[in-house]
Amino acid sequence: MISIALVVVTVFYADLLKKFNTLMTEYDKFKLHEDKKTMHILQEARKKAANDKDLEEMFREELESSILKQIDIFRREAAKAVSKMCKAVESSSEEQLKDFKEIMKQETYASQKKLEEKIEQDYESTQKELESYKQNEMKKVDESVYKIVYRVSELVLGKGLSLQEHQQIILEALDKAKEEGGLKR
Repeated sequence: MISIALVVVTVFYADLLKKFNTLMTEYDKFKLHEDKKTMHILQEARKKAANDKDLEEMFREELESSILKQIDIFRREAAKAVSKMCKAVESSSEEQLKDFKEIMKQETYASQKKLEEKIEQDYESTQKELESYKQNEMKKVDESVYKIVYRVSELVLGKGLSLQEHQQIILEALDKAKEEGGLKR
């Protein structure tokens, strides 16, 4: 998940760097254009100044006015470009953050589902093992009871009875007790 976040941040940074380079290229073009315009104005002014000293004063005023206008235009254009870039970065950041949140949500859901499936599988496996263990223990208890019954019958009767013989004796005793009225419902 951290690698996803790093990828998102890297993509975002690359996109931001690309936009910044585009803005700087536009700035350089604008500055070069303005420098050419200024040089042209200066050349024109020098030609006029050579003819007349009054023109020199007029040239200086025109030049100052032109430079101030160019600076003002540049400031406004730079402010627009920076504002545009900030809005683009903000929009891109919000979109990437939204995508990142959605990816994290999906990843979390998928991990949770896998965990639930694993828990269910482990539970079923444990239930099967427990049931198998119970059956094995019950077999051991049954075998132990049969051995005890055999040994007790051997000690009491002087001979060992098989399980079937023991069952038959118990059933006969129950029937006899019913006939004599010893067992009532």
